[in-house]
Amino acid sequence: MCTYNGQDYVEDQVRSIIDQTYKNLNLVISDDGSTDKTIETIRSIAAGSAQTITVRSGPGQGFAKNFLSLATDPSIHGDYFAFSDQDDVWAPEKLQAAIQNIAANEVTSKPYLYCGRTVYADARMNPLGASKVMSRGPSFENSLVQSIAGGNTMVFNKEAKKIIERIGVVDVPSHDWWLYQLVTGHGGTVYYDTRPYVYYRQHDTALIGGNTSVSSKVRRFRRLLDGHFHDWMDMNICALEKTKGTLTDHARHTLHRFSLARASGPVDRLLICSKSGVFRQSLLETILMSLACLLKKL
Repeated sequence: MCTYNGQDYVEDQVRSIIDQTYKNLNLVISDDGSTDKTIETIRSIAAGSAQTITVRSGPGQGFAKNFLSLATDPSIHGDYFAFSDQDDVWAPEKLQAAIQNIAANEVTSKPYLYCGRTVYADARMNPLGASKVMSRGPSFENSLVQSIAGGNTMVFNKEAKKIIERIGVVDVPSHDWWLYQLVTGHGGTVYYDTRPYVYYRQHDTALIGGNTSVSSKVRRFRRLLDGHFHDWMDMNICALEKTKGTLTDHARHTLHRFSLARASGPVDRLLICSKSGVFRQSLLETILMSLACLLKKL
């Protein structure tokens, strides 16, 4: 778990982790310099809990690097690993469902990532609806231009963590998007659960909120036009280049074509981008992606 000035909500999340039906767990919390009562609240809960809860200082470089500072730490051991935000609430069977899924389906020496839908909730945890169901399956082609699930739903195996550790902390827009790229790019499995187990709290101080409202769709379109999305692509591709030697042949070929498309002229950009096979989950999003490619915003 990563925290930063989360005193208003962190107790709910920590207690929902303690109350999981799966009990064999350790909670490691990296705090990025909170100036409120976040750490006091956590330590108060830890003092009365049978679970092992460790608090440490984060790198102070934003949420993505804070999460990666944990994921790349070889001293954090386990059979399975989960990301947790500070302001959500997990259903009691969240970890049990994820771990049973991974244990039943993982292949030896292959990374496996479990993720899924969320229930959007307001600041008081009143449900606001659920996130969309994916229309197409997970793939490296999709991961290059879209993150399909929040890190708050993600649970992954030791093989996935080994890959993250080997690469180390990199400059990427988000840790969850990066993990999706790494697992698919290394021939692993991504399972997307259509049953939600996370109540994803939407509030004014949330760094990343849900994508269902009209305003959120407008914000995403503005990020596309103002160059933010293009900058994110640059960051992801630069990071993927560092692990090129261990990507599958298919992933390397896809990455090469996608990079070539972004550097080409308008007509070639569309043609090569199409041949690379990259796609977003909905037809409208894929059309907008093609427009972004044409405008050199991809």
